[in-house]
Amino acid sequence: MFGDFDVTDFWEPSPYVGSALDDATVLAVERQLRYPLPGSYVEMMSFQNGGIPRKNRHRTKQRTTWSHDHIAITGLYSIGKESPCSLCGEYGSQFWMDEWDYPSIGIYFADCPSAGHDMLRLD
Repeated sequence: MFGDFDVTDFWEPSPYVGSALDDATVLAVERQLRYPLPGSYVEMMSFQNGGIPRKNRHRTKQRTTWSHDHIAITGLYSIGKESPCSLCGEYGSQFWMDEWDYPSIGIYFADCPSAGHDMLRLD
């Protein structure tokens, strides 16, 4: 799916990294979260399961709650539950819905800075 994209230079070292990904973990997480994970997310996590991207700012055409022209991603959650920063971990998707009243309309999979505690969502 990612063609000639160089994943070796994509990640910074980080506590977001989970165990190597396998099909059983993906299925267990999808069952627990009650949402299928996008193939592109699963494929990216198969190279390294979670982490901090080296390039963490991405231009937008519209203003966000954090900036007038971009979003920033401070970490991508791993697929699993062993790491606090994993989809089913201590600070995973359900945490954001329970603690911050995020709507139950998808999976929260990445941290990004903002005044409003924004998370990126897969839906």
